[in-house]
Amino acid sequence: MVGDWVEEGPDAISTSSCKWDESGNFLVWKYKVQNKNANASGGTTFIGWDPLTKQITSWVFDSEGGHGEASWSRLADDQWMAKASGILSDGRTASATQYVKQLGPDRASWTSLDRVAGGEPVPNISEYVLVRRPQGASAVGSAAPDAAKSTATPKAAAVTGSVERK
Repeated sequence: MVGDWVEEGPDAISTSSCKWDESGNFLVWKYKVQNKNANASGGTTFIGWDPLTKQITSWVFDSEGGHGEASWSRLADDQWMAKASGILSDGRTASATQYVKQLGPDRASWTSLDRVAGGEPVPNISEYVLVRRPQGASAVGSAAPDAAKSTATPKAAAVTGSVERK
């Protein structure tokens, strides 16, 4: 998923950029959502190997003060599931099951199901299809160069598996 991505819907546009951190141990995913009738929101997600749980884990911090954590499981070569929980900016707890599927080298989908906020069910988020931006068209930052991809640590390789490795 390294690269710059965009998803345009009828009510909002989402842009994101994913690259390896300097250590090569974490993917850093920065995102921004601009709703047509609201202020922009966004955040940063760190994805890496958790040596305690021996599982890929992500930590998200949003621009409104919320934060969360997710444990990832690989369902297939091209699909991941993340069991997420966290705290919203208003102090309510939240949880969801998220699915990420690689649809090809330049397309991926994201779906969020079984969503709960403050103990109450909230609507699921239907499948969003993300499209990779052409190289040179920045989303939220710059994509990691190919050379940086190849220097990722073994832990980082476990995070991405075969995705993005050339």
